[in-house]
Amino acid sequence: MAFSSLFKSFSGKELDASRSAKLDQKPSAAKIRLAEMITQQIQVEQSLASTRMTWNLTFQGFTIAGYALVATADASAPARWVVQCLIAAVSIIVALATLQGIKAAQQQRSYLKRVWGEQELSLCFPEPFSADSGSRWGRAPATWICLVLAGMWLVLIPASLVLTGDPKEPMEIRLVSESR
Repeated sequence: MAFSSLFKSFSGKELDASRSAKLDQKPSAAKIRLAEMITQQIQVEQSLASTRMTWNLTFQGFTIAGYALVATADASAPARWVVQCLIAAVSIIVALATLQGIKAAQQQRSYLKRVWGEQELSLCFPEPFSADSGSRWGRAPATWICLVLAGMWLVLIPASLVLTGDPKEPMEIRLVSESR
């Protein structure tokens, strides 16, 4: 059975004569190497995005815990508010930086998919990536998680002001004992 008829039986698509002829030929060593390199690079980019999200979520967990500790600390309202704002600002920066890193990995994978298509590697090898619609849904969680985390911190900044009081209130200084 020729590869073109095998392709039609799996995909249900008819190939034109030139593509059918290409499918019936054994791939060259250069095509095999290119397919291996693209597949490996796609795996690297997916791993990078996963690692970035893991570090982001770990960092966000620590900052949420730190924020809660500061919120319950015995300190003046202005001092607590300043520290809470710093924690929130750093967390927003980390969430947005993670989002940029994930977008960079997604752009690289899109480029590799384009090269795969231009080189017609799908005629010889299974695609090491999902279809566009599935890929879009697969990329959404990482994007939304970063945006939701940044939004959460943006909400916590004014909320902490309301909960801790006016940061402009004067700091109360108490004399504990007289020194001689």
